[in-house]
Amino acid sequence: MARIETRMYVLSSYLDYISNFGYLRVLADFGCITIRVSKRQIVDNEFYLSPDLYLNVELEQGQKNWVLKEILGYKKIIELKCYSDHLMITKVKQFLAKNIKENQEFEILEELVEYMKKIKEKGGMVNFDLKKFQLMIFQKLGFSGAGRETDYHLQQAHYDNDLN
Repeated sequence: MARIETRMYVLSSYLDYISNFGYLRVLADFGCITIRVSKRQIVDNEFYLSPDLYLNVELEQGQKNWVLKEILGYKKIIELKCYSDHLMITKVKQFLAKNIKENQEFEILEELVEYMKKIKEKGGMVNFDLKKFQLMIFQKLGFSGAGRETDYHLQQAHYDNDLN
């Protein structure tokens, strides 16, 4: 069984009370994966499931899933100051979980961390534009234009017209 060290950002979690296992759907350095964790690990490490953290972890390849062996460290991805910040980061996580498929291989975690770092420098989630973020993710997944600023304005114009 292979062991690796990687960074990850938790998108969602599920706890199966019958089997006493939990599952984390995460963005890792190499793609979107599901990690199996024991119920005890989830209870003991509940702090690490916070939406404003990304983790450095050690994983082991199991028969069906990756298995969390150890949390090596964490860093804040963004500073959440008020309730609306928590709502916005929840929308971001829901968007990522909905649009990124399981075992899809791509390297988007670094772009996510850099994007959130820029937002953090601008003053936090108050300046966060969800539509611009969604467009950036779609571009990284290959579903949109070349990433020019005009692409965003064109997308925004279509969005605004749909609202009328």
